[in-house]
Amino acid sequence: MRELIMLYAFLILALTMTGIFLGLESRWLLTFASLGLIFGFLSPVIAARRLYYLSAAAPHSTLFSVALSIMVTGASWSSNYYLIAVIVSVLLMLGVSYMVRSGLDPDVATSAFVAGTTSSSVLILYYVSVNYRMTYSVNALILGDPLLISYNELAILFLTLIMTAALVTTTFRENVCAGVDMDLLKLSGVKLTLYDLMPYFLLGFASVVLLRLVGYVMSHVMILLPSLISMNLSRRACFTLAHSVGLSTLSALSGLILSTYLNISPSGSVGLFLTLIYLATFIMRRYGLE
Repeated sequence: MRELIMLYAFLILALTMTGIFLGLESRWLLTFASLGLIFGFLSPVIAARRLYYLSAAAPHSTLFSVALSIMVTGASWSSNYYLIAVIVSVLLMLGVSYMVRSGLDPDVATSAFVAGTTSSSVLILYYVSVNYRMTYSVNALILGDPLLISYNELAILFLTLIMTAALVTTTFRENVCAGVDMDLLKLSGVKLTLYDLMPYFLLGFASVVLLRLVGYVMSHVMILLPSLISMNLSRRACFTLAHSVGLSTLSALSGLILSTYLNISPSGSVGLFLTLIYLATFIMRRYGLE
């Protein structure tokens, strides 16, 4: 395990130094490294709790929350933007959690959730684009624009990374056990309420912070793929987490370097790297080459 972590740390450092040598801004490198780490920590928890359906629907909640916060604050990316958007997004996620825990089929709950938030997002974004002079294009919410991140937003990104890493590392074992056999965990006396709420909270919180950087289109892709890749490489929980964090960060930095010199979408480049790595690991596992 230690050797694996050291290997990923060395590769990440090598890519970072390559980016510096090629003249990339340190702000960009820090942004993409943080993005990779956040997605790398978040993805295995989503996989462990089998929340694939919710992570795929999360961008709908996030887009609605951001659109509503823009309308309420009267301008994009104001000082109150993150607070309002995070509160709305987390409440929506917890609402879906409540519906599922109440016995509603996850597919039905997700369908209702997506229908409501998508329709509302379109209405609010149209209203905002017509009635507000915005300081940032709505297109950035769809496609992402991480290269224009400010230092204030970078600080928020660092805080999100610290919180995500802390919550995941301290609760990962319990969440994995809950995903395998929740009844056994209940019988052992573990209080599952906080462990149940944590993935929903993180998904709602991180999605808001990352939406402008990654974009609506790529959000769920970058949440899902790191865990799918790591499960192709290992079935042990700790190794799965290490692979997810390492490969997600390497893909983020590689995508940044590729997008800068080919003048293509940064988030699309990261998604492409993750997709290629997934296909490679799938083939390796399918033919017993790992």
